[in-house]
Amino acid sequence: VGGAPEVPATWEAIHAAKTAAQELFAEGQVGDARQATSAALDAARRLLDKGANPIDGRCGDPVQGGEGSEAQGSDKQPHRPTVVEVEALIGVLHSNRSLLSMQQLQAGDTEALAFGPDAAWRLVLGDTDAALQADATNFKASFRRARALFELGDLEGALADATSVVDHYARTSATPNPEAAGLRDRILEALRKERRKWAEKGPARWNRAAAQEAPLITELAGSGGGAAAGAGG
Repeated sequence: VGGAPEVPATWEAIHAAKTAAQELFAEGQVGDARQATSAALDAARRLLDKGANPIDGRCGDPVQGGEGSEAQGSDKQPHRPTVVEVEALIGVLHSNRSLLSMQQLQAGDTEALAFGPDAAWRLVLGDTDAALQADATNFKASFRRARALFELGDLEGALADATSVVDHYARTSATPNPEAAGLRDRILEALRKERRKWAEKGPARWNRAAAQEAPLITELAGSGGGAAAGAGG
């Protein structure tokens, strides 16, 4: 995937690639971190595509134990995850990649913007959709999806996500999330401007994304805050 080497479709290798991506992010190498995350995602999908073993319901090839086998009785025996575990990990990796993509966009990264800002924000949207499908309580992904929808002109969708994030922090934290509150304020102001603009010209037309019949993303079909360790939260 890009400049990253292919990652073996094993639980340990995927987690190693995920950790490597987090370390690259911490070092400021956001593009390389994104490539490593994409490689981990590709491996996780391959692991999931193998399906669960009908005998034990776990993904990956069973360890062939036997007398003299190093794996038998060893603490280093590879973990063979369930389908649920792999799907959850794929969701975390999509969430992580949405963070990395957004970081690249905000930095004006030429690689991320190679096909224009809308295409780049659609990639963020696709990753956040996948992350939230795996875990609807991933409010970091909800915030990033709100930002992507805002940038793509879907103000109503953006407002729904931003409001859910603001409400979540209001319920669970003594301190509101200033980024989410600020984004919601920007969305509300954009909605007010659009409503004023079209008040005398017929029905409101501020939901540009909904007006487009084609899905926002097709290129991600089948593809897969703050601190790197928290990126998949």
